[in-house]
Amino acid sequence: MTEVSAPPGGEFASVSVMEEHACGLRTNGAAACWGSYPVPEPVVQPPDGTFISVSAGLSHGCGIREDRTVECWGVNNGGQNFASPPPGEFTSVSAGASFSCGLRPDQSVTCWSTRSGYTTWQPPPGRYTFVASGYNNGCAVGANGGAVCWGHDQWFDFTPPDGVFTAVSVEYDRACGLRINRTVECWGGQREQ
Repeated sequence: MTEVSAPPGGEFASVSVMEEHACGLRTNGAAACWGSYPVPEPVVQPPDGTFISVSAGLSHGCGIREDRTVECWGVNNGGQNFASPPPGEFTSVSAGASFSCGLRPDQSVTCWSTRSGYTTWQPPPGRYTFVASGYNNGCAVGANGGAVCWGHDQWFDFTPPDGVFTAVSVEYDRACGLRINRTVECWGGQREQ
């Protein structure tokens, strides 16, 4: 049996969704999460205090505090706790299914997970302007505008097309990018066997 919790009342500045889990940033900087979970497992709520951004992953979330450090809460789909992101400052964070990634002030990307084997899923070295985490893959926009993807792509082809992007979004078997002319292009899907 699954229990669905409705979004809480009040004003929000932003919202992030992954599958059946959502987190929002209230206008006062507090974070709240809601969604659909098997009973009796409750929706894991973020810690007290204020954030400047939040990102919902699969059964967990991460947020950036005012001092630019990242704090995560909840569990991943393997049941591991997400309480220990790496230290240091971040400018953005993206929570995925079994791992999360953050963009550093020097435009490098750092990814982390407590699930065995996922720590090797790091992006190629370089400077980036945007990062997104999916189920088993991450994608980012390089400083030159080109998209780069990494992770576990045994079954799906996450090779991005050439050209310039301003943002990317990653899901289970595909990714989409926003072009500078405000059009969207998607890639991914099943590899040919």
